[in-house]
Amino acid sequence: MNQVQAHFRIVIPAFIGGATPGDRPELRVPSIKGALRFWWRALAWSAHGGDLEHIKQKEEERFGSTRTGQSPLLLKVEPPAPGATDVLKKESTLRANGGAVGPGARYLGYGLMKTQAGQLKRPCITAPFDFRLRLVSREPIPADILEALKLMGLLGGLGSRWRKGYGSLTLTHMEGDCSSWVAPSDTQSFITEISRLLQRSVSVREEPPFSAFSPHTVIDKLVDGDEALAVLNTYGEQMQRYRSWGKNGKVNGKPSEENFPEDHAWSKGERQDDFHPKRVVFGLPHNYGASRDKQVTGEKHDRRASPLIFHVHDCDDGRYIGIATLLRSKFLPNQEHIQAGNRKVKAQPDYGVITEFIGPRNSDSPHPYFPDRSHIWPKEDQ
Repeated sequence: MNQVQAHFRIVIPAFIGGATPGDRPELRVPSIKGALRFWWRALAWSAHGGDLEHIKQKEEERFGSTRTGQSPLLLKVEPPAPGATDVLKKESTLRANGGAVGPGARYLGYGLMKTQAGQLKRPCITAPFDFRLRLVSREPIPADILEALKLMGLLGGLGSRWRKGYGSLTLTHMEGDCSSWVAPSDTQSFITEISRLLQRSVSVREEPPFSAFSPHTVIDKLVDGDEALAVLNTYGEQMQRYRSWGKNGKVNGKPSEENFPEDHAWSKGERQDDFHPKRVVFGLPHNYGASRDKQVTGEKHDRRASPLIFHVHDCDDGRYIGIATLLRSKFLPNQEHIQAGNRKVKAQPDYGVITEFIGPRNSDSPHPYFPDRSHIWPKEDQ
């Protein structure tokens, strides 16, 4: 038997459900396997030349399917037992630096906690928390599985709101029937490792039909700090500053920038036949209220996951870095419209709305949201 042991650390509290709704949160193989499959597929687009049939065939070989049967790869989580993890119970307050977690982290955790106080609406696995994932196979474990595993531990997370940073994972090291691997310990070594893992991801120039690495992908280090939830909070506060109109002209006690005035006007009932809110590019649904005329979804798809992923990485030197990954892809299937209130509108997603947030601001707004931003990928010569 061939074995690899991957050592992970949960860096930000993870909202992972149990086997049935209402169960105590626990680390479960299906959740981890689903995340690993996501990162494998993200790499596969360019690795297999954009050939969707070939990607599907390889995915079934790696992970199993109803057609091919069980996966040849066995995953086991240690500690495996329910109750072995540290859990913060429902109604508890998520805390950082001696007080309730900041407004930015609460904003990113919308639906998971009360945004005014950080009081949890559902329990979570606390952080930091270390666990081990063991991979076992009769055949040599494929290199593409190990590459996906590394990316999961460099850019990904587990559970609800993982794309917004909750459940961020750090793969600290790997050992077993392969060369040993240790996680990058600073921003420069992080950049080097990401470039190595994504070196084939420029081979297909067209925009992927699903979340995948391509020449259109952008990865940046946006913020760093000595406390993981503080890094998450900084990112969240800046997103609030950019996206929110605020209340009484204020966002977190500071003057609102009043970005996206057309979106704001739409939310107040000023409608145009050919318009949908620009902020839909952050993901669907994009709703302004419970009534149908204030809801924005795909014509056929209720949900479209955000193409922007935020991850907090533990550099193991007392520092944490916040990484943004923009996995640009086709926003909706060809010819699908956006249902903006009671109007069917041609989908016109503008990815510049996201790049304006994570990158340098326009000439009218000289102060960047992330002044310490470092570009990671693609390299300048690609």
